[in-house]
Amino acid sequence: MAYYLGIDGGGSKTTCVVGTELSLLAQAVAGPSNITRVGEVRARESLHQAIREACANAKIEPRQIERTCIGVAGADARRLLA
Repeated sequence: MAYYLGIDGGGSKTTCVVGTELSLLAQAVAGPSNITRVGEVRARESLHQAIREACANAKIEPRQIERTCIGVAGADARRLLA
């Protein structure tokens, strides 16, 4: 079975969901992940926490995720590709 991860990161919270092609399995909410507002360390911590909790709630390991879609406020493609 294929598992998918979706992340919506912003200045006040980060929401992460895990699902399959047919259903939503789990959700988790963590702190903010807008790197320009909270800095790289806090943004990374929030993202990691949301991913770990969503996967744990879905009873899967993060390594089982096959595809991820992420939207994070404050992200800059130039920074990511540097």
